[in-house]
Amino acid sequence: MELGSPWELSTRGRPPKFLPEQHALYCILAAFMGWTLRRAEACLALLGVSIDHSTVGKAMQRLPESYLERGIALLNFRISRLLGRSGIYAADSTGIACDRSKRKVIRALRVIEMEEHVKLHAIVELRPGLASIASARVTEGEAHDAPLAEDMLSRGEFGKGILLADSAYDSEQIFKACFEKGLTPVVKPRKNSRKGRFRRRARECFSSEVYRFRGVAEGVFGAIELKYRARIRARKRKTKAIAALLLALSYNLSAAMRAISTAFELALKRNVHVLVEFVDNPCFFCDCFYDFL
Repeated sequence: MELGSPWELSTRGRPPKFLPEQHALYCILAAFMGWTLRRAEACLALLGVSIDHSTVGKAMQRLPESYLERGIALLNFRISRLLGRSGIYAADSTGIACDRSKRKVIRALRVIEMEEHVKLHAIVELRPGLASIASARVTEGEAHDAPLAEDMLSRGEFGKGILLADSAYDSEQIFKACFEKGLTPVVKPRKNSRKGRFRRRARECFSSEVYRFRGVAEGVFGAIELKYRARIRARKRKTKAIAALLLALSYNLSAAMRAISTAFELALKRNVHVLVEFVDNPCFFCDCFYDFL
């Protein structure tokens, strides 16, 4: 499972100064560190990379949403290889504010300006002490949660287990996708929901004791809120979606670092050879991280 190139190189003209993979790396690094474009230009110059801030911005606009979605899934796959599949998933969504884009609305007979926002939909894999985003999508702020969750379930790769979700995900299509993937849906039922074959099976699986663990998924969005204030600097719809997905990818990078640290600590306890190799080579931990990526 590899990420590949974000776009194909043109065979016409002179060779580019940076490869598409390098452009993607600089954009991800800027989002992970919370840099503006001009700060990214200055910080990359300190690293020996001479690139203009406008070039970073144009590269960010060229990044396909599917490329970042695959990157999020790939990082979760690598974390699962280190720590194993937990089998516990939670579906939820949160709003990401766009401070560069505002719209006029009428409230209390007055016209006021409000920040626009996009909606980050995610299926989170829950582990003891560590949660990672298994799949993510970005839509406009008024989009419903259920169709996006169904799309992520049908296209994503998940282990057998349970899926926790609130009543917004009480959908016959979601229940069908869960059972096809080997997942047991623990979804809070709605009072006015219609009947269905898969919904009846899901009602039998519902447990209030298990459902209360759904709130752990809010820790992922809380971490994004704490580090990045859940805000993006974008005006166009495409760049809004890319910026929001970069936040989700940045969170998974942080989770990957914690997963490597946890796996390394376990290896030290179980395997003395790893400790000897680390003493002989202090860069052993960094080499493990590069191999992980």
